[in-house]
Amino acid sequence: MSLKDPPYEPPSVSELQDFLLADRRPTGHVNEVWPNVYIGNEVAARDKGSLHSLGITHVVNAAHGPSTPPPKCCFHVNTGPRFYRDMNVDYYGVEADDATEFILSPFFYPTARYLRAALAAGGKSFTVASGILPHMRC
Repeated sequence: MSLKDPPYEPPSVSELQDFLLADRRPTGHVNEVWPNVYIGNEVAARDKGSLHSLGITHVVNAAHGPSTPPPKCCFHVNTGPRFYRDMNVDYYGVEADDATEFILSPFFYPTARYLRAALAAGGKSFTVASGILPHMRC
């Protein structure tokens, strides 16, 4: 975190309790995991109508890049800034391979700074993740 980061006020404890204890159910391809922070899969990332209706202003693609054909298969969600050019969306791509040996931790702080800036600016963030998160080494 630097002095240039915009000020961000996290939700109060009571706001978080209300949010986390609300009767919430998974909504399918996209879920709100924190106030104004959503996570979803490739289907949700490509559904511009849903992203627009949610008011998404920032997209983090944790599976950025084109998919790699066999024998070195790596699944990526090939969207990118051009995909969202007809929307008022800021894009941040993380080229993370869907492989158990891929080390994801170098991307944590830069992505957290991006998300913090998005929230501080009053934005809503959507993060797309393929199957990478459950088995990544950090």
